Amino acid sequence: MRAAGSASSSKGVRLAAAEPSPSQQALLAEIEELVDAYIEELEPPEYREVILLRDYYQQTWQEIRVRLARPTVAAARA
Repeated sequence: MRAAGSASSSKGVRLAAAEPSPSQQALLAEIEELVDAYIEELEPPEYREVILLRDYYQQTWQEIRVRLARPTVAAARA
């Protein structure tokens, strides 16, 4: 008999939980805070902007090129 709330398949193989555990959520929050703090320290400020635009706002390289007024996509990536 399975305990209520356990994640198992019909063959008795235990499946990973779909949601992170409370301790995993806390660890992820700590890591996110560290990453945010390190991004804030990046110099020059354009480095921060590229990371924010690309990774946080998921803009294309073409959109970033236009936003940063760079002549080419390669220049936006550099």
